[in-house]
Amino acid sequence: MSISTTETDPVETIYDLLEQAASDSSLWTNTPPDVFFYWDIAFQEKGPGADMPPRVYVWSPTSTQTPPFSADGDEFDTEATVEIQLWSLDEREVKVLQNDITQFLSQYFADNANQTDFVNVFPVNKSDYREQKPSRKTQSYVMAIEVELKGLKPTG
Repeated sequence: MSISTTETDPVETIYDLLEQAASDSSLWTNTPPDVFFYWDIAFQEKGPGADMPPRVYVWSPTSTQTPPFSADGDEFDTEATVEIQLWSLDEREVKVLQNDITQFLSQYFADNANQTDFVNVFPVNKSDYREQKPSRKTQSYVMAIEVELKGLKPTG
């Protein structure tokens, strides 16, 4: 399945790709996740309930860098980091989900702005927060993936 997006914002690009991928069960080892923007769900409500699919939250923990790229100043060399948090009640499921998403996003490594508005979209770091479970009644396991997006954007 070839998934593409016309979103120009880094967070919205990753959100759109994952939301589209979630509708294709063949891309997932287990149950496809529900995809949300991180800020759309209050922290107390994060994580799935019993018998619900895992949840994926997309946000940007850092600012986007936009240094000038071209000599005539008409393009920025845009670099952004997007974090994808994965929440599940099943410790193994969250690890499999992390691997599925990493594998899925790796196909955009040398995108050259064909399927997204970015030249490169690639996972650069995988984090394991399973030992730092939030103290709540439901004990969600949390893992994350950092994704870097690079592209050239017009300055004016």
